[in-house]
Amino acid sequence: MSSLPAFAQFEEDAYEPDSVYAIRNAIKYDPVQIIVGDFSFYYERFLAPGWGAEAGVGFTRRNYAAGWNDYSLDNLARNVDIGTGYSYSLSLRKYLRAAEELGGFYTALGYSERKYYTTYAVVDTAGELTGDQFDDTRLHRTVSLAVGYQALGITSNLFMDFFIGAAVRFREFDTVVATDIFDASTFSVVPSNSTQWGIVAGLKFGFGF
Repeated sequence: MSSLPAFAQFEEDAYEPDSVYAIRNAIKYDPVQIIVGDFSFYYERFLAPGWGAEAGVGFTRRNYAAGWNDYSLDNLARNVDIGTGYSYSLSLRKYLRAAEELGGFYTALGYSERKYYTTYAVVDTAGELTGDQFDDTRLHRTVSLAVGYQALGITSNLFMDFFIGAAVRFREFDTVVATDIFDASTFSVVPSNSTQWGIVAGLKFGFGF
């Protein structure tokens, strides 16, 4: 008789066939976001059958994709100081299956912010610092609607989470521009605000408990 309560508790926490134990909490990391200089960790919490909420927090560094669609000076020069910015995100998930754990196909409504800091020190034609410098800051606010699949392991609580979706981005930039990178008088900081459509995508790896 003394073994029955322990057995009943194990059955309550187990969820077959998706995982060894029911995943109602999950910690994740998305290496894909390193491309845009975002180093964040994510935490997802089970709310109710079929519902979950996820929050992410981290920091930003060099955005390797900055020059793809936006004007950017040489971010690899020795006179460029890449600062540390911030990143955070929130999303609400609706899983298609109203299960007792965080797994399967889902849709997610999300919001995120990323801010980047870069300081450009001016050099002369001999490569010496002139003492002049200019600060470049770029803020991205994103609202997204994505679909994804969180694939839970059968023999462990390690899993993968893939998602892709549409996004609208609100951008507030103070962009450093120059016509001659060796002449401080040609440098200026140009403020701008814009809205763009885009996509969000990622591949997170995590551990559930």
